[in-house]
Amino acid sequence: MRVDRWVVESGEYVVSVGSSSRDLRSSVSVEMEGERVMLPASLESSIEELLDDPVVGEELNAALTEKYGPDSPSVTLLGNFPVGRLDGMPLPRAEVVELVERAQRGS
Repeated sequence: MRVDRWVVESGEYVVSVGSSSRDLRSSVSVEMEGERVMLPASLESSIEELLDDPVVGEELNAALTEKYGPDSPSVTLLGNFPVGRLDGMPLPRAEVVELVERAQRGS
């Protein structure tokens, strides 16, 4: 999804200085803490994104833990799938739609 701005991702970056790209004279490695980007919740949001949502994340985590147990491989495997495309998994569609709508409202 687009956020319509530049975003710094976490990780290690190498900054090199030289007279050209073929004549690098010095480099330094820098560890950067990236920005946390919160995209609006939708049925295209992944399970991981909804788990990270400040409004519904804890409730979704509790429901998934109750249904599948803690650290379920099934939930981990499906973490990047859009929730709107997983009818009945990990939760019934009506529950997923209700969670997404609450996350959108912020309540």
